[in-house]
Amino acid sequence: MSDHKEEMRARRRAALAGLASAVRRLADAAASTGLEPAEIEPVRESVERAARELARVHHDGPYSGLLPAERDYRRPDVAMPLSPVLGECSPVRPEVSMTVEGDRVTGSAILGKKWVGPAGYAHGGVTALICDQIVALAARAGGVRGVTRTLEVRYRRPTPLHETLELVGWCEQVDGDEVRARCEIRAGDELCVSGSAELVYARRISESTERRAAPPVDVGEGS
Repeated sequence: MSDHKEEMRARRRAALAGLASAVRRLADAAASTGLEPAEIEPVRESVERAARELARVHHDGPYSGLLPAERDYRRPDVAMPLSPVLGECSPVRPEVSMTVEGDRVTGSAILGKKWVGPAGYAHGGVTALICDQIVALAARAGGVRGVTRTLEVRYRRPTPLHETLELVGWCEQVDGDEVRARCEIRAGDELCVSGSAELVYARRISESTERRAAPPVDVGEGS
């Protein structure tokens, strides 16, 4: 890929990451606004206009041309830009960050009112979604690439909204084609959610394959 095309790709990605962040803030505001109906209507019209403008040009790539030229899974938000859990260009993800450091996955999350389940606490579905991403990355931390086959989630206590949550995951076993990983979501000293997963083994990962070029299929014009 030429330097010019890579520069344009990086600029487009940065612009869409900023847009995604703004959309997430909009969703947070929509879930908690106290505006009167008459005040909401012009805002809705503005949002509709913005949606029509963004839809004028459609990118057909599976990742909308947002994969970096090299994917380093130590920064999964960059390597998986549209991940609905942590992708930096995802307009729908929770406010989650994760890193792969050595043989562990660590991260944090803050869940706002748009993720509410019981009053003041997160819906169990969003914490299960986060667990699914943690265990997949935990397999990578264990040196293998795998796809989740089964995920068992245990809800230990309600997960609070608007608090910083601690995320951790690790690969418990790699034995032939059997891969097992575990994860935890904590609020302070309290364990809120724990999970264990079996993953379908795909291949072993080396340092060279972790940092590899993005597939040509997602480059395309304008990416």
